[in-house]
Amino acid sequence: MNKQKTSVTKRVKRWRFRYKLFILNESTLEEVFHVKLSRLSVFIYAVLLVIVTFTVISLLILHTPLKYFLPGASDMVLRSELITETVRVDSLAQHLHLQATQMEVMKAIISGNIPIDSVMPTDSVKWETWERFSLDYSEREKAFCETFEQEEKYNLSLISDTHGQKNDGDIFFRPVQGTIQETFDPKKQRYGLVIATAANRPVLSVLKGVVVMTASTVNDGYIIGVQHENGYISIYKRVSQLLKITGSQVNAGESIAIIAPADNNSSTSQLHFELWQHGQAINPANMIIF
Repeated sequence: MNKQKTSVTKRVKRWRFRYKLFILNESTLEEVFHVKLSRLSVFIYAVLLVIVTFTVISLLILHTPLKYFLPGASDMVLRSELITETVRVDSLAQHLHLQATQMEVMKAIISGNIPIDSVMPTDSVKWETWERFSLDYSEREKAFCETFEQEEKYNLSLISDTHGQKNDGDIFFRPVQGTIQETFDPKKQRYGLVIATAANRPVLSVLKGVVVMTASTVNDGYIIGVQHENGYISIYKRVSQLLKITGSQVNAGESIAIIAPADNNSSTSQLHFELWQHGQAINPANMIIF
């Protein structure tokens, strides 16, 4: 035991033994500088130097642009902004493409060069066919129809468009079966009707016309717009599937879209329907019986 203690003591003394380092002037051999060091102090200084060096390098990497040169250390903020701008550019490109397509369709409508739709409508009935349908009315129904026609024949003649022109021959179809949830109110920037209906029902074109616009938005889902005669444009929003493309000709009462399922904010499916004439929104309830 004494030998071991003696050996340990010698080692400690050897580590703590101090050396004196001189720096002399070569010409005069005059002492310029000296320092006293031991093995233990050299070891401590070396460890402190490594720690300080590591700390300085870490701070430089974290707080200077040097970190961008390290693999996998790109700035997440810049990456998020890059993704946002990429999506915005893609959205603008799609919007410009739709605008160009709409302009081409409008030019074709004006010049009368719209081609006939190659897809034959199989889910619609032409208006001329309705006259051949045989409907058997009861005596009570016939009496009601005669009374209604006598009372309303003068009121029907007073219906006119926004420019004071009568809309003779414009027979509007109901776009979808359902009930009106929100009415037409331009003061609240509501330029159409919100109709509650069942999901997956067909959306019908209210008049004969040409599809001039199809789009998809976050708030309104798929949108389809149809240009009609006499300056009418009908807009159908909140649909899940479009059955027609831009430039397609449609008949009155022909299916053009499918109602979307109900979202989380509503218990029933909805159709947002707008009717415009010569650039002015009109109340669809004044033109269509819902």
